[in-house]
Amino acid sequence: SVREMERRVARAAGALRKKTAKPKSPVVRALEDALQEHLGTRVSVKQSRAGQGSIEIRYHDADDFGRIFELITRRAISEVVE
Repeated sequence: SVREMERRVARAAGALRKKTAKPKSPVVRALEDALQEHLGTRVSVKQSRAGQGSIEIRYHDADDFGRIFELITRRAISEVVE
């Protein structure tokens, strides 16, 4: 039917519009790897073309979050939370 054909065309057009991820620069990749090694967990760096970005740090549970917090801040959790 015509409606079915319109849906197929719309789906195909949507698939073509999706951006492919730009490969990370060797510098960003090396720094991401160094963060992963230092923190002992998965780290993902996302960077826009303008150079802005974000760092995502994964943790498994509350204890792991505390461990990562202490590595980053060099402060004990008890210094921050009563």
